[in-house]
Amino acid sequence: MNVEDVNPWSVGSSSPRGKGNRALLRDYRVYLLIGMGSMLVFLSTSAWNSGVAPYLNQQGRSPAVYSFLWTINGLVILLGQPLTTLWNRFISKSLPSRLTSSALFYAGAFALLWINHANYGDFMVAMVIATLGEMLISPTIPSLITQTTGRNAAFYLGLVGGLGSVGRLIGPVLFGNVFDVAGLQPILLVAVFSTVLASMLFTAHALVQRSKVKSLEPEL
Repeated sequence: MNVEDVNPWSVGSSSPRGKGNRALLRDYRVYLLIGMGSMLVFLSTSAWNSGVAPYLNQQGRSPAVYSFLWTINGLVILLGQPLTTLWNRFISKSLPSRLTSSALFYAGAFALLWINHANYGDFMVAMVIATLGEMLISPTIPSLITQTTGRNAAFYLGLVGGLGSVGRLIGPVLFGNVFDVAGLQPILLVAVFSTVLASMLFTAHALVQRSKVKSLEPEL
């Protein structure tokens, strides 16, 4: 993690000691956009269990074929660290940009499947791309929240995590019903729109925080 990632996002971000939960909740600029973005990302990931899995089963493929996608997920997480390290070093150099990148990776994976999912290889490639998004978002949200909220980080981490869990809860119900009615295609379309919107929310969060920092800087 670079020093450049930390300083601009920690200036004036810690709330005064002893601030109550209601006061912390009112500071929605700290958590709302990033929480809604994570909710949409985690909603989209339900497309795998509630869309891809029944689709492969519908095509007459064995459960082992779907399980192998998660083997790919584990291998990419294990072996792909150098790739995400290079990505963070040369492309997404700040924590906010990593969040946006993660959502766009997810969007790219689901867009690929939406355009073409006739071959099993399409699912394998999409899983690799989506896993790169997972590797970016998993450490970035807690790091960014911790840096921008200071001593109140535990409260906001729980709040953002709770919002993300809403996506995990809604996703299986929503996509399960959509699959029963219309199949895989609309599920993938919803996943694409959700992750694109998430990238916009993450970008908006970065802009809001940047303006907040500038407003706290003393005028010369």
